[in-house]
Amino acid sequence: MGIRRKPQQRDGFRSGLETANARVLNDAGVPFEYEAHRLHFIVPPRVASYRPDFTLRNGIILETKGLFDAEDRQHHLLIKAQHPELDIRFVFSRSASTLTSVFKKSPDGTKTRRDDPITYARWCQTHGFLFSDKVPPMAWLIEPFKQERWDAIERAKGKPTL
Repeated sequence: MGIRRKPQQRDGFRSGLETANARVLNDAGVPFEYEAHRLHFIVPPRVASYRPDFTLRNGIILETKGLFDAEDRQHHLLIKAQHPELDIRFVFSRSASTLTSVFKKSPDGTKTRRDDPITYARWCQTHGFLFSDKVPPMAWLIEPFKQERWDAIERAKGKPTL
């Protein structure tokens, strides 16, 4: 069974958010690669891989997310655990989106509003990922080149054995 990938749009990107971020990077004169690398990690009991959306020349990886589902979150936790030196940052359509339902059912069947639903932003803060809404901050784009980031990307390209 092959990996199902979201079909590409006419401009070569897979989502409107990716297109918007490519436009921002281009307008800012920031060179980048789009889905140019396949980074490997282990999802027990198999070896898996993922293609970062944008890899900037400074070695920062930008991952754009409209929907940040449980599988994506689990993959990024595994990647971080296996490659902690990778600098992966998220650009969300809306970081205030919630991972948990805003409402919960009481035993009597009534719905009540949760006091503190978990948002994409909070998940990132909890797990040590930087994030932004809509587009990356200019500060990320102008951060200096770091060889350590590229060394980490090269190490992650190596396919591990189980």
